Amino acid sequence: MNKIQNIIKKHDYIFIAIVILIVVSGLAVNVHNGPYDSFWNFANIYKIYEGEQIYTDINIIITPLFFYIGEIFMYIFGSNYISYQIYNIITTIILFILIYHLLRRLKIQKLTAMTYVIVSLIALMPFYISATNYNVLAILFSLLGILNLIKKESNAKTAIFQGMIAFLVFMSKQNIGIFYIIGLILYVIISKKGIKQLMISAITFLVGIILTIIAFLLNGNLYDFIDYAFLGISEFAAKNVYIPITSILTFLVYIAIIIFAFIIIYNKKINIEKEIKENVKILLSFTIPFIFIAYPIFNTYHLILAGVLPYLLLAYSITVTIKQFKIKKITVICTILLGGYSIFLFTDFILKITDEDYYFKGNHPYNGMLIDEEQYNEMQEVCDFVEKNNTNGIDVKILSHRAMWYLLQLHQFNGEMDLPFYGNLGQDGEDGLIENIKKLKNTKVLILKEGETRAQESEKMEELIRQNYKKTEEISVFEVYYIE
Repeated sequence: MNKIQNIIKKHDYIFIAIVILIVVSGLAVNVHNGPYDSFWNFANIYKIYEGEQIYTDINIIITPLFFYIGEIFMYIFGSNYISYQIYNIITTIILFILIYHLLRRLKIQKLTAMTYVIVSLIALMPFYISATNYNVLAILFSLLGILNLIKKESNAKTAIFQGMIAFLVFMSKQNIGIFYIIGLILYVIISKKGIKQLMISAITFLVGIILTIIAFLLNGNLYDFIDYAFLGISEFAAKNVYIPITSILTFLVYIAIIIFAFIIIYNKKINIEKEIKENVKILLSFTIPFIFIAYPIFNTYHLILAGVLPYLLLAYSITVTIKQFKIKKITVICTILLGGYSIFLFTDFILKITDEDYYFKGNHPYNGMLIDEEQYNEMQEVCDFVEKNNTNGIDVKILSHRAMWYLLQLHQFNGEMDLPFYGNLGQDGEDGLIENIKKLKNTKVLILKEGETRAQESEKMEELIRQNYKKTEEISVFEVYYIE
């Protein structure tokens, strides 16, 4: 056992990278998909690749960096779901390597840091099972920024780098970018230093924002960017608040971790090095705003997202106040079992997508996606319905979270009607969408039947359609209404 530990210590970064790759690969790809978050992100990237203008033609409500990087992956690896999964795996590997690097920079022993990473691989599974997203990218850049602060080089170069990181985080997910900026400000307040550097960071950030505004202005989609990414936020927050009792308890745990960190910093009875206190201050400064990432949807995923920095803060606080611990046999056993299971899943995935009966092959945009036979048959039923009506000169709009599930493979893109959600409709909100529906002619409109699972569809929109237009038929999970 000691010999194995020595080999691991000597090649720690190579070892942890291989472990992360093995664990992530199978768990990430061998997942049955559906018309939900991961698919919507893929669909929006695919639309951009196909020439649709972000914000003008697609009602994306997130700042654009994640989607632009995804488009690059499609140019390199192909315009299908496989390239999206490659994007997922690479982003996830970088994220967890950064977590390990951060723990090592905090002078946590190699084997202890590896144990924390293994635990985080399990705890953060929702980050990479099925697909990556803009939240993961924003957290990744945030960790880069925190790593830079821990270097303790307080100079203009560091300040410029922090401004660039704040810009990258903001362009990945605007609210996390704001929280990162708040974290920088709190660090200056708590550490009582770095005001000049903060000003340099602010100027660097603003230069990035100005260049972005100029780019959108030249592309002709500046207003649409502002409309969807900022002006519709109030409707999103008002209509999508979700706070179960478990989220309140989890949030209280995060608060307790923050209080514990304050005790470490200011309780004179706790005798720890000044450098350690400075490190706790850095982590604490960003943890405080980052726990609010969960707002307004306090579901399991968003609570885990909000818990990344509290977890790292807790891990470091425990390590410096109690003791470092060596990797235990149970950790090794769990890693081997998890890795073996992931290898099995990855092998199974390859066998499925190379099988002659696989549904999506070659240039199909869904190549690399796993669905069951029932899903496939339902998908084809709706697609056939759309194509048949198009052949007869009748347009079809699917006003549901399921719209792109069918229409993407038909290369039919309908702007905000493809994702008619609260908060995804800009400043005009659901009233603006309703006005656009009223302008339709010779169109069959599909809305979900009563009792079917919904995401964040506008109830007002569905009620208008039911009250004002003739129901002609039903198809799959939809009611069909005709607008003359």
